[in-house]
Order: sequence, then structure tokens, then C-alpha cells
Amino acid sequence: MTSRSDIQRGSMRALKTAGRAFTILAAVASANAATLNWNQPSGAFNVGTNWTPNGVPGAADTARVANGGTCSIPFISPEPAVRMFEVTGSGSNIQATGLLSCDDLTITQGGAATFSGIWTVNDELLVGSSAGFARLDNVDGFMPCRIATLGTIAGAAGELLVTNRGFVNVTQGPLTVGRAGTGELNLQNDGFISVGENGDGIVKLAELAGSVGTLNYGNGIVAT
Repeated sequence: MTSRSDIQRGSMRALKTAGRAFTILAAVASANAATLNWNQPSGAFNVGTNWTPNGVPGAADTARVANGGTCSIPFISPEPAVRMFEVTGSGSNIQATGLLSCDDLTITQGGAATFSGIWTVNDELLVGSSAGFARLDNVDGFMPCRIATLGTIAGAAGELLVTNRGFVNVTQGPLTVGRAGTGELNLQNDGFISVGENGDGIVKLAELAGSVGTLNYGNGIVAT
């Protein structure tokens, strides 16, 4: 007859085995993470030869566009998902019309991105995180993110345009427009931005000394 203590010992052994398996899987995922660099003047995200090293970026990877080229992301199945998108350097650009997701999105030092699809940023959106100007345009797209900062450090400038019924949902906040650098938020043609779970979050303008924060409503809406 199986006693309660036998069952408990069996459950503990199963939990320990599951814990070891999870640790191994996490270590494998970390070991397999890579930074893939865009190597074309233009082309599609899902073509492996457009990246160095060769291969399409996956969920554990950083996808970096830094060569002045344009990476296009149309509707792709399955939906592209990476750990981090980084767009940096003059002329470097992402043009997204489909679905994609990442944990973090950084656009900086002359980089830009335009999207009209659904771009899910699970954690942090940074536009202008190092010296130079950077821009993100939401043209009739939807982007949820946890927090967002435009113009992170002194000497950095970041602009976010939300237009043509585009929607940005900063789920936790704050939305910082000019932390230590220069930030600009432009809402046009029914562009909409919501900060906080129920539109009850915080928008910070020119947070630190020497920073500049500009909010241009046009005919858009900010819910905070």
C-alpha cells in the first residue's frame, strides 16, 4: 500500500527533476542567444542570408540593423519574435507592415523605424538612447510596451510620431519625453497614446535638468 509519505517523496523528486530540467533549458537558451547583424541595403527580415551570422533571428537573439540599410518586415508566419531589436546609425531603418514582437526596442544614433502593423514590445521602448537623433513613426499601427523613453541621455534626441489612427499603449509607464536629452511626442490625424493600465499612468516632460520635452497634440489624444 502506498503511504502519504511515499506520495510526498515522489512529488518532491518530480519537482526537483522538473527544476533541474528547467535550469538546463534556460542555460541552453542563454547559450544559444546571438546578435545577428543586418548586412543588406534592403531586404526582408525572414531571409537568413540577409543576416550575419547567417540565419533568421529567433526569440533569444538580438536583431541589429546598423549598416544604413532597410529591413522590411511584412506579414510572416510564424510571427517574428526576438529578444531585442536595435536600430542604430544614419540611414538604418526598419519598415514593418506585419506582426512582430520583442522584449526591448532601441532606436538610436540616426536610426529610424516606421510601422503600420502590430509591434509588441514586452518591456522597454527607447528612442534616442545615445548621442544623435532617432525616430519611430506609428502610422495606423498598434504598439504596446511596458515603459517608454524619448531622449534618454544628454546629447540624445528621440521623436515618436503617432498618426493616422495609430495607437501606442504604455501599459505601466512612465512615458518619459526628454529624460536627460531631448524628447518629442507628436500626435496627428487621430493618433492615440495611453499610459497606465487604465489610462491613469504618468507622462514626464523634461525630467532632468538640461533636458527638453515637447508634446505636440495636433488632433491626437493622450490618455493618462
